[in-house]
Amino acid sequence: MIDQRVHHPADPKGAYARRGKLFIGLVALAMVAALWLTLVDQVRFERERVVAAAILQNQNRASAFRQYVVRTLDLANIALDHTMRTYPPQMLSPGASPRLIDDPLLANPNFSAVEVIGADGRLLATTKGAATPPPDHAHPPPASDSDRLLVGLPVVSRQTGGAVISLTRFFPARDGVAGGRVSILVKPTIFTDMARGAAFSKTDVISLAGLDGVVRVLRKGDTVSWGQTFPRDRGARMRIAKRDGTFIATSRLDGTQRFFSHRRVPGYPLFVTSGLATDVVLAPVVARERSYIIAAALLSVAILGAAWALIGGIGRRERQVAELAAINRRLVEAQRIGAMSDWELDAATGQLHWSPHLYEMYERDPADRVTQLSDIRIYASDEDSEGIGQGMVRVLTTGVRQEYSLDVTLPSGTESTRHIVAVARRNAEGAIIGIHGTDHDVTAQRKLREVEAKLAHHSRVDAMNAMASTLAHELNQPLAIATNYLAACRRLLERALNPPEARVIEAIDTAATQVRNAGEIIRGVRAVVSGRGGAKHYVPLTTICHDAGNILRSGAPKRGFSLSCAVEHDAEMIMAVAVQIQQILMNLIHNALDAGVAVPHLKVAVKGERVSDEVVAISVTDNGPGIPIVSNELFSAFFTTKESGLGLGLSICRTLVEAHGGEIGVEKTGPDGTTIRFTLASPLLRDDVAAEPGAS
Repeated sequence: MIDQRVHHPADPKGAYARRGKLFIGLVALAMVAALWLTLVDQVRFERERVVAAAILQNQNRASAFRQYVVRTLDLANIALDHTMRTYPPQMLSPGASPRLIDDPLLANPNFSAVEVIGADGRLLATTKGAATPPPDHAHPPPASDSDRLLVGLPVVSRQTGGAVISLTRFFPARDGVAGGRVSILVKPTIFTDMARGAAFSKTDVISLAGLDGVVRVLRKGDTVSWGQTFPRDRGARMRIAKRDGTFIATSRLDGTQRFFSHRRVPGYPLFVTSGLATDVVLAPVVARERSYIIAAALLSVAILGAAWALIGGIGRRERQVAELAAINRRLVEAQRIGAMSDWELDAATGQLHWSPHLYEMYERDPADRVTQLSDIRIYASDEDSEGIGQGMVRVLTTGVRQEYSLDVTLPSGTESTRHIVAVARRNAEGAIIGIHGTDHDVTAQRKLREVEAKLAHHSRVDAMNAMASTLAHELNQPLAIATNYLAACRRLLERALNPPEARVIEAIDTAATQVRNAGEIIRGVRAVVSGRGGAKHYVPLTTICHDAGNILRSGAPKRGFSLSCAVEHDAEMIMAVAVQIQQILMNLIHNALDAGVAVPHLKVAVKGERVSDEVVAISVTDNGPGIPIVSNELFSAFFTTKESGLGLGLSICRTLVEAHGGEIGVEKTGPDGTTIRFTLASPLLRDDVAAEPGAS
């Protein structure tokens, strides 16, 4: 049903649509903001977790490194205690060469050499077998705490030929005179052997340094070095002064930022440091951050794109609704101008629904609802109302479109003619669920057609009367002369000494008959045009069919085709103008011959049957290739499917059929042939009519 309501510009649906678009935009922005906040929080959480793990690892490594250094220094202390007890300087007399110490307790592979040095600085004993040069350097005797182990600076030793660190203890002084010292020379790498075989990246650092600012040993990756110095500024002293410390700083040795953890070595002016490069620690997090950012960017684009699509869809729908509203308004106005409206019938409930404009067309108050088909009986006659009901039943049962006219009387007494169209409404499964129809007030058109028909009729009668008079006058004499010549030829041939074959005489008689038929056709056409339709009599259909076939065979003797005429008994005698029915059959058979020119065995069958006491149906069927174009204009004047046709044959057939109160149409067509069927208004011949003179 067409919506008859007026749509105002201030439609609340437009406000709802705008609020909906705003809501979608805000939700999309909120989702994107929540996504990026979640991303930032996740990145922060992962960074904190990775940094905490790196700091813990660094602290554990620094603690393990410190423990290893303490154990190494404790081992050296034990060896020094043994040496000081076993080889004091008083027991060693100075000689030309130092005494060789062969003590299994001092044969430690980590010790490069063990030396006993006198108070005067001479080497008194050593574990090295070869001649030993003077000691590398001397430690000044401590002012106090002579038992304390001193860790020297890394130097290149002449005794061992490589860098060594001296672990030294002094003998107690007697009478203010130093008593000498015992030193163990070790390689700097002895302190970093704990990292051998461990997972150690190229940027990982461990170091052993003194509070004096000199690095005893430094391992970076797989490279070991020593002797570096670092400035002892206030910040460095503050960090060193702490017992344990963890911080992020840029290394002064290579400029790399690291997580540093340092631990003081208890009892010694030393501290150990472990460092992990921040970029290496954070590399997995940074990689995940990139993937997170890419994923978040794509997801943000998807969310914003979806929101944009939804907003665009709402905008398009809003525009479509506005366009539909405008179309609806124009359609409503067009219906008002064209005096047309629509209605619906629900098959399940039998409820009838009128559009608001239809109430106006029937001068009915919309409050007085029309709900049943019986409600319209007050406007039409019982016969028309019954026809409407039957038409509705046909639509609901067959689904075929129905059209009919209805004469109604409005409450004001005005007579009106309506053109009703009813079509079936179907559901998704194709079942008929109701009827949708239109009601068009065609009163003005009917009156106009009546006036035009009268005017056209008078014009046609005048024109055709003049033409028929001219043709009758002009053709009457040639046809009479042709008839006389044919009669003379027949008499001459009969009187000849050698009479011709009987078929020659038969041909002359046939020609004379056709000349007379031509005159009958002219008079019949004049009668049709003038509205009289010609004089109709009961004539035999079989004879008309055979005569048409004989004429076509004589006109085209080389065309091979078979013609059969099957007429039912009750359809044999038809009320018609014989020459006009013959003309119809000749046109249809001739069309079949033209269409089936390439068919080897062309067959044409004429069938006559009675469909009711008042109507006879005649069909012409061929086995040709079919009609290439089937159109409503097929029976209109000048419409043809032939290259050289004029398009008048079927038009003449329709005119003659309609003059006999019938209809003509294509029943079927296709590659197997075509059937054209026409009907004639011909009452069943009664016994008392069969005796009329014109019934022969």
